[in-house]
Amino acid sequence: MGKKLLSAALIGSLAGIGLVAGSVGAAAPASAAVIVSVCTVKTNYAHGSTHVSGTINVEGNINCTDVMPEIYLRTTLRKTSNNKSWQGTPKDYFNATTFSTFASTSCNQAPGSFRGETYYSLRFPPGYTPATAKGTVSGATTSVNCNGANLLPEQPGEAETVVVRSTITAPGSQVPSPGSVQPELF
Repeated sequence: MGKKLLSAALIGSLAGIGLVAGSVGAAAPASAAVIVSVCTVKTNYAHGSTHVSGTINVEGNINCTDVMPEIYLRTTLRKTSNNKSWQGTPKDYFNATTFSTFASTSCNQAPGSFRGETYYSLRFPPGYTPATAKGTVSGATTSVNCNGANLLPEQPGEAETVVVRSTITAPGSQVPSPGSVQPELF
């Protein structure tokens, strides 16, 4: 194939997908760009604490790409053999991107199998869809023996993580006004 014919074929192909002369995607004009806000919620392994001697604890945390008007977190430690649980102090954060909550109990509850559960409820900035999200992230079950603060995972892998996304259409597109968005009450 000659250079001119190859160039014409390449330009024709690029034009078909909207990449000629600096244009971006004919199917999606720049005014309809979508912005995604992402929050990652994680429940770590329950373990014999090395920071607070004589306790078993677990941490739940959230990390968002944007400042959230409101983030509510509550972490619970659960002994799986008898379903007994210890709730940490719930926390409500405003205009935040990242925070953690903890739950713990005495080492008198060990040895045993434990897991953490992190409940989250968050409100995205005005105009995002969905406006709110909530759920629970359960961590992996671990065997805890406080004699030496042993952590023995019963399930392979990392701490349990959930990613929550919300989107907004970029300026110039039809977006609900902030007053028209009615976030779900917590």
